[in-house]
Amino acid sequence: TSGLPDAFIRQMIVGGRCMTRDNHAWHTKIPLVDFDAVSLYPSAMSIMKIPLGRPLAFVGEIPKDADYYVVLIKLKKVGIHRHFPLIRIEENGENIWTDDDRCLNRIYPVDKRTLKDWVKFQGVEYEVIRGLYWCGGTTDILGDYIKSLFLKRKQLKKEKNPLEKVYKLILNSTYGKMIQKPYNTQKCIVPEDKVEDFINRNYNYLAGDAYQIEGSKLWVFEKYKGIKNTFSFSIVGEMVLSHSKHLMNRVMCLAEDLGIMIFYQDTDSMHIERDRVPELAAEFEKRYGFPLIGEDLCQFHSDFSSAKLEAMYPNREVYAKESWFLAKKIYLDVLTCDDTDEVDYHVRFKGISPSAIAAVVNREFGGDVKALYADLYDHPDRSTTFNLAEGKPSFELDKTM
Repeated sequence: TSGLPDAFIRQMIVGGRCMTRDNHAWHTKIPLVDFDAVSLYPSAMSIMKIPLGRPLAFVGEIPKDADYYVVLIKLKKVGIHRHFPLIRIEENGENIWTDDDRCLNRIYPVDKRTLKDWVKFQGVEYEVIRGLYWCGGTTDILGDYIKSLFLKRKQLKKEKNPLEKVYKLILNSTYGKMIQKPYNTQKCIVPEDKVEDFINRNYNYLAGDAYQIEGSKLWVFEKYKGIKNTFSFSIVGEMVLSHSKHLMNRVMCLAEDLGIMIFYQDTDSMHIERDRVPELAAEFEKRYGFPLIGEDLCQFHSDFSSAKLEAMYPNREVYAKESWFLAKKIYLDVLTCDDTDEVDYHVRFKGISPSAIAAVVNREFGGDVKALYADLYDHPDRSTTFNLAEGKPSFELDKTM
């Protein structure tokens, strides 16, 4: 698609959910694992059926022959409330995942997969405004391609062949290429003897300054380019995001229905009660017909890692025995293994360098990183200053720059 249809579809592009439970801070001593989806975006692509043909417009009711659709809806009611809601709003420039009254009577751009999840997992009621739909059938071509790449990479990893990293790069970059933004300008190389004619023909489309390439008779011009001439696979990229959230939703909502505690999610992983993962896995397989835990597409595995603990106890699972979740991308896990008092730390503090954290911990908390997070948890309204240059190399500019 290009132009206005492409711009309409791009409204549905929403990144992964990142939040603490109920958007609150938490300190927990419940044993947790970092339950991670295996290759989330390739997994999403592996289950997608891409619609074929041109998108057609509709107003009001979604056409019954629609194989897929993107639509604007007005949210009227949320019937099931969640600790990790599926609905995102923007408030004061911040993305907030919530299902309280703030999300009602707003207009949301959603696709078929997202809307079905909202109905199934949150019992929403809505009014359709308008949208685009496809009715030319669907294809599994992308899913088949992704599965073949994944199997090839799996075989190379088994053989310890470094070529597997190339396959990993292809798998992970496929999604981003789908939603590459349209370029609204293009560069033109013009011979010196044709510059005047080029300017006369493109006078109203020139952008920025022209310049001559040093040591040549060529000039570089930049001109505006119509968005209708830039095509992208935005519907496919948008579907990857909605299907990846679907893979997370069905695991997390099932866990909530079983009363299993989840304290944090960041796109493709969740901090979940360690002791109840087997119960979740058993119910998931009963409901969806395949094992939840494993190393294949659409499966999950525990992903905590600690070089220190794994070297000491190579065959034991690493888990968090205590955690502080302060906000999005700001948390601390105290890692350990069974039958030991040894610990390691998983420290996340977005925007603050490890050296800046270490400086504050050493200066104000006697080298105990737990004390820093406990203090931030206990005093959320008190400001803490980190010097991002502390512990970093200094630079001097000399005459050679």
